[in-house]
Amino acid sequence: MNLRAPGGSGGDVLHLENIRLGFGRISILDDLAITLRSGEIHALLGEHGAGKSSIAKIISGYITPMGGRIRVDGKPFSSLTLRQARRLGIRMVYQEFTLNNYFSVGENLFYADKRLPFISWRQRRILLERAREFVGAYGFSVDVKEKTRNLNLSNRTIVELLVNLTEEPKILILDESIEKISATDLPRVVDILRELRECGCSILIITHKIDSIYDLADRISIIRDGKVFYSEEVRCTDKIQLIKMAYTQMAEVDYKKDQYHTFYQLIKYNEAILVNLPVNLVVVDTYQTIQMLNRFCIESFRINQDNYIGRKLKDLFRESSASTFNLIQNALNSFQENQFYQLELKVNGRDGIFNLRLFPVMDDGFIIGSILLLEDITEYILDRQKDFLSNNLASIGLLAASVAHEVNNPMEIVSSCLTNIKFKYSSRELLKTVGLIEDQLNSITQIIGNLQNFSMNERTSADEIEINALIREVIGLLLPELKSRGITAGLDAHNSDYFILISPGELKQVFLNLFKNSMEAMPEGGSIRIRTSKIFAGTRNNLKIVFQDSGPGIEGNRNLFAPFYTTKETDRSNSGLGLSICYSIINRYDGSITLNNAEPHGCEVIIVLPLLEG
Repeated sequence: MNLRAPGGSGGDVLHLENIRLGFGRISILDDLAITLRSGEIHALLGEHGAGKSSIAKIISGYITPMGGRIRVDGKPFSSLTLRQARRLGIRMVYQEFTLNNYFSVGENLFYADKRLPFISWRQRRILLERAREFVGAYGFSVDVKEKTRNLNLSNRTIVELLVNLTEEPKILILDESIEKISATDLPRVVDILRELRECGCSILIITHKIDSIYDLADRISIIRDGKVFYSEEVRCTDKIQLIKMAYTQMAEVDYKKDQYHTFYQLIKYNEAILVNLPVNLVVVDTYQTIQMLNRFCIESFRINQDNYIGRKLKDLFRESSASTFNLIQNALNSFQENQFYQLELKVNGRDGIFNLRLFPVMDDGFIIGSILLLEDITEYILDRQKDFLSNNLASIGLLAASVAHEVNNPMEIVSSCLTNIKFKYSSRELLKTVGLIEDQLNSITQIIGNLQNFSMNERTSADEIEINALIREVIGLLLPELKSRGITAGLDAHNSDYFILISPGELKQVFLNLFKNSMEAMPEGGSIRIRTSKIFAGTRNNLKIVFQDSGPGIEGNRNLFAPFYTTKETDRSNSGLGLSICYSIINRYDGSITLNNAEPHGCEVIIVLPLLEG
């Protein structure tokens, strides 16, 4: 096909001719020819496996073709190396991220920049300032000090793009990159690509986003069976016809004349739309074999689709309860539209709560499969439970404050009377009885103290504390009792400088409650391990504290933080306020506390609190 159609802003900057590529007996590219003009945006479309990414990697020097010729600015090459491609001004944003996860954004931008003096490596402030100016010049607000592993998908893609713009490329290749850009950032990325085009940069985009092609590209080429099937200017191409040509298999191939052929064609025809829907979507055939996972689903559950395409749906939900999956399976077998609410599922190893909708796929009146839509409502449910618990705690707190205040007055009178008796009388029997009464009063005083702490809604005096030192102090205080019970306790800390802002007394109370619960759960002895680490959640760095014992674990955990909840039903000395108090304290300092069964046995309490940054 003649690719030198009129249009474009200059001559050919790149030309591939007679390119062949294969692996063993499988042919990827077959006598392919394609041209990229100077100062144009050229989009490549085609089904998965058509060879689009292979073309891009040959141009960037990542793959060596088996035959053919490459011309860059008229200069011929049989193949390119990565170094040659860079010298020629060819840069590529790959599908797979190439950033160093342990470098900051600024370090990723300039660590290989020979124009940056070596002294700047030691002067981190200079490097970060230069990176901040560079990112700001392109209109982005990415934190250049942030480690790249903490960035979201859109920002990681933006940084990948910016890294390739530090050397002003002559040819820029984007391999399914705009699909990863958020709706908020996409307009700015489109503007940048247009500005690059105006400056003479030639851009090759591999994408499935049809609308973006019409907004952005000058020319389009469809790759099919390792060849260019169609190439034309975008303004001369009808959108519906483009979808049909790019995503409906029209080559003369001997398919089996059964429902799989029909199913394959129907799904491929709609894939350009389905794959980019912002919902978790799974498509199965009538035998519940997975035929498609859309991009949102793959990213949400970190799925390697190669491990699931062609396998049974039960493999995706294999860790979910049998009763829940049987419910889904029966609904699929009915081949009717169904919906289920608040299903607890484990998808590719990730726990969650989902609303599930099932739709049959029809073709000419025949059912050829089903579509599953998974709406993740885990955070919504947890937030609702948290609000419900907070309201309960507030109500109980008011009652607790009132009770504590009313009881304190008669307690003071009883205590004064006992003191008078001790000074006036010398009878041993009487004094022994007074001592017993005082012991019980101390127990009551402790319970009232718990009630008062529970009723507090405001933070007490907070100090900057080093968490590992405080944990070691608590373990030291409890060490005699732990030894007497045959329990070992220890701290696993990868870093000794985790500082948080909290009341030391209140945090000690949290740990004392946790230790008490664990000791009572392990009457025959056991072990308690505490681990501290730094994590990133939301928009901040946090401290994660994992408190784990080797006890029998828990049965159900929905009401564990509710006021007066206790598993020790026959122990009347236990008020059941321990975990409620822990929850109340941690919540006051913008933290979270969760409780789960640990593997292979035991109980695990996870506390997350805001981390102070130096």
